[in-house]
This record gives sequence, C-alpha cells and structure tokens, in this order.
Amino acid sequence: MDCPNHTLNIDTSSPTSNVWYSVAFSLILAMTFTWALSAIGFLFGASVGRLQATCGILLTVFLLLRQHRGGRTRFLSLSCLIAILAGCLIISAITVDLTYDGWAYHQPGVIALSHGWNPVTEPVFGTWWARYSRSIGYPSNGPSVDALSTTFYPKALWILGAQAVVWGLPLDAGKYPALLLIFVVGLTALRALRQRGIPNSWAYPLSLLTAFNPVCVVQSTTFYVDGALGSCLAILIFSLLSYDVTRSGADLVLALCAALLACNLKFTGPVYTALILLPFAIWWLLEHRLVARDLLICGIAASVLLAASINPYFTNLRDFGSPVYPLNEWDVMEDQMSPGFLKEHSLKKLLISLTFSNLADRSFDNPATDERNFTNPFQSRGFDEFKKFGGTADLRIGGFGPFFGIAIAVTLLAASLLIRGPRNGIGFATVALGTLLSIVVNPQMWWARFVPQMWLLPVLVATAASRSRIAKPLALIIVLLLGVTSLIAVIGRATSSYVVTVAYKDNLKRLGHAPLLIDTSASELNFLPTLTYRLHEQGTTFEVAMGQCATPIDLLAIQGCKNGSRGP
Repeated sequence: MDCPNHTLNIDTSSPTSNVWYSVAFSLILAMTFTWALSAIGFLFGASVGRLQATCGILLTVFLLLRQHRGGRTRFLSLSCLIAILAGCLIISAITVDLTYDGWAYHQPGVIALSHGWNPVTEPVFGTWWARYSRSIGYPSNGPSVDALSTTFYPKALWILGAQAVVWGLPLDAGKYPALLLIFVVGLTALRALRQRGIPNSWAYPLSLLTAFNPVCVVQSTTFYVDGALGSCLAILIFSLLSYDVTRSGADLVLALCAALLACNLKFTGPVYTALILLPFAIWWLLEHRLVARDLLICGIAASVLLAASINPYFTNLRDFGSPVYPLNEWDVMEDQMSPGFLKEHSLKKLLISLTFSNLADRSFDNPATDERNFTNPFQSRGFDEFKKFGGTADLRIGGFGPFFGIAIAVTLLAASLLIRGPRNGIGFATVALGTLLSIVVNPQMWWARFVPQMWLLPVLVATAASRSRIAKPLALIIVLLLGVTSLIAVIGRATSSYVVTVAYKDNLKRLGHAPLLIDTSASELNFLPTLTYRLHEQGTTFEVAMGQCATPIDLLAIQGCKNGSRGP
C-alpha cells in the first residue's frame, strides 16, 4: 500500500488530466456548497437567490486558481469550466422534460424555490402556490393544487436547478445538475482507476461505463433525481477508492460532498450512503488508518448535513411523525405494476426484470390488471423493447438494458475466480460489498431507477478482473456488454429528447399567444403549476373550459384547445 499523502494536492499522470479533474473536483465542491448555503439559509428566512450561485461560482474559480499556478494551465482550467457549464446549461435549456414525475412535482419544486418559496418557514407548497399562482396567470376559477410530493421530498437537485432559473434562464435549464454530475463521475472514476494501478487501456473504457450508467443517461434531460443519485453514489465509491490509496484530503472531501448531496436527493440516499461507507469505515478502523485530520473533516461534513437537512427530514418528523413522510403511509408500488407481479418474491421480480422482457411490464391502458402470461424470457424481444429502453426515464422492467442480465451472470463467474485474489484488491471488494448491501436493502431492487448503483457491480468486478490473468477475458466480455448497453442508452435518449422537444414546441406554435382552454375536471391537477409556468414563459395562459376539442393540443397528459376551437 502506498504511503499516506496528507496534502490537498491533486496529482494525476498528465497536465491535461490534472486540469480536467480539477474542474470536476471544483464543480462538485461548488455544487455542494451552493446547495448547503441555500438549505441552511432557509433556517434564517432566506430563499434561493443569485447570491448562493455567485458564491458557488467564485468558489470554483478560487479552487482552480489555487490548484494551478501557471498562467496557461489557469486559462485552460477556466476555459474547461466555462465550456462544461455552458454545454450542460445549453443542452438542458433546449430539451423539454415531459415526464409524469417531472411535471407532477419536480418542476413545481424548481419553480417554487426559484421564486421565493422557503420550505422551512412555509412548509406546504400549496400555500405558497395559492399566493404566487395569480401573478403568472393561473385562472381565478382554477382548482386548488397541493402537490404533496413537492412539499415533503428532499430538494437538493431542485435547489441547484433553481439557481439557473433565478438568473433568468428557462425552466428546462434547471436540469443541468444531472449532466454535470455525469461529467464528474467520469473524471472521478478515471482518477481512482489510475491511482489503483489500472492501465489506461482499461481505465478509460471503465470510467466511461461508470459515467454512462443507463439510469443516469435516460434521465439526463429530465428532472428525475434517480440518475443524479446514481452519479453521486458512483462519485462516493470511486473517491473512496482514491482516498484509500492517497489519503488525500481532496479525495475525502470529494467523497463527503457526494454523500451530502446523495442524502438530500432521495429518501433512500442516507441508507445507501451509510451502507456503502460502512465496510470501508470498519476496515479503516481495524487497520487503524483514520487520523485526526480526517475525523475533523468528517465531523464538519456531519454538521453541515444536519443543518442542511432540516427540511425535509426534521420538518417531516416534527409535523407528521416520520422523517420519510409520506412514504411511511403510502404504498409507493400501488398501481405501478400488476398485482400478480408485485406479490412475487423480490428475487423473482429481479430475475424477471433482468430478462428485459416487456411482457412483465406495466400495462399502461390498465395498470391494475392481473399479471400477464409470462412463459419465456425471450418471447417478446424486439426493436420496440430497445426503443423503449432508450426513451423511457423510469422503465420498470429491464431498466439496465438488454444485456445486463448476461453481464450479471458473467460478473458472478468472474467474482468467483477473484475470491482468492491478491490483497491489493481488497479496496474493490470493500466497495463492491457496500454497493451490494445498498442494493439488497431495497425490496424494490427490480426497478432500475430505485437502485441505480447496481450498474456499478459489473464495473467494479471487471476492474478487479482486468488485473487477473484467468479472469481478464471475462472482464472484456463485461466491458463489451455494458458498452453496447450504454451506447443504446445514449442514442435512445438523444433521439427521444429530440422527438419530444420538437413535438412539444410544435404544439406551442399551434397555440400561439391565445389562451389554452383546459378541462380541469379531466386533467391531472398536479400538472397545472408546471403548465401555468411554461405557458407564462411563452407569454400566454390557460383558461378553465368544458367540452370536447375539435383539434386538441397535447401537452403531456393535459389536452387543451386553442381558444375558439372547442366544441359544444
């Protein structure tokens, strides 16, 4: 094992990689700082504003200037920062999120936080919306709206997304954090693999596979938070691998930043983070490898976590008796799949999901129907399934792609060959154990977006197998299977985003500046805040009306009519 390095310097194998990694490190630290500053500000009556984003940007610039002394590398690092940030904002701004969850509660959260909502002083979203909605054209006779999920769910990604909106960018620009995190994952994984002695011929493809987790890719142009959680867990895992070798404060800080964000992205975040950290913590304690400086950094991070997590965890506990309310009272699986499927054992549901057969998937015309006939895992394979995989943000069956079941089988075989491997592979074994624990703790592990970290298991095993003569061919098979899967996901997401965005904008052009007529009795009420804000961005509004449309304008689940085209 290498001698401990207690500096904050970032050492990589080349000046260019040093620049790119320093940008990634500075970005994740600035994102965490911006979120924490906003979340703690809620306690003092402040709301999300330009100050927090300005502080985050200044912190990023300061870190880059501190890490690079030469004028050329400073210019290069700042140029990379501007290019990455601008690229993510542009991609996010020009693509439209038309997902159900995005419209129902993620986008309302970003809208509210970017326009003065303080979830600590005014916990209920509906109260804020009733006061604000009239200013953007919500009709006076419109139904009352109270998106419970917006009120009670963790808000880290919404806070970061709101930073783009407060600077005058369109609502869709708020999706940028997911893309930034994918970038950070790739550079963090590359550094860790190099630190562990993995040659570039393996380090580059493995780091790309880590970054292009299908769950992260298919949600990258949406407001879903599962992909961002998967990215944060990947950053946590690979920064731990780096820290185990370097003992660098920078690697520890990076791991803690990822942990802080993960805990405030989803209710499962704290559980996953704790289980991933547990094996490493035990190993380090047994090896007497924790030092006072590291414990101090961890203590500061814990203090920030407690202060920044008042909402939702402590407010939910105070007002409703549970930090994870309303999940303690709701059955989140109700109507998500057929009753017959949901009654099966968790392991059987996982095996069905790994077959990638949509015969077991939700019946969208009637989600409450009995489980359909499922006799052969290959009986419904076809192009439509591949298309659905790349274009669906929350695919229930086969969410990790068409070859993931095969990849898992090869992974198990490779792991069995590595059991008696060299002791220098214990780092990979430790993080793999923590990752496995964080997966099996969730009984809904068959649904890919609920356990995005499952994608990392084959990557970690393939990494360890690449150094074993007997297991290296299996590592190559895993890389090829995952590589094809990631490619399908990228192409599918790009195509789907383009088609959805063009259709949405065409419908808005048909509407023009005339009010959109909406039958609210037949519409999803939780979509109305997002609809109102999006129409306000276009310079128009909607009005409550009844009757059938001669030529309907379809915006997700809401169908409206252009004024004058509604029938009797």
